Amino acid sequence: MTIPFAVLLGDTSGNNVVNASDVAQTKANAGAVLNETNFRSDFNLSGTINSSDIGIAKAASGGATLSSEKGESPARVSSL
Repeated sequence: MTIPFAVLLGDTSGNNVVNASDVAQTKANAGAVLNETNFRSDFNLSGTINSSDIGIAKAASGGATLSSEKGESPARVSSL
């Protein structure tokens, strides 16, 4: 059985890379109440989006999952 699963800290868009767009999205969500559209920006799982989350996104910028580097979907790379 293959279960696709990829998580990249700082990737708010779910595109398997962390870049300036993810940092900008986290900044835009700072101070907002968590909901189904912005929960990906709460990287430290504190329940709020704040400067700590922005710092995490900045630190992770430039990162990518193995699947994005190879041009593959996470399902083809990760399995249990």
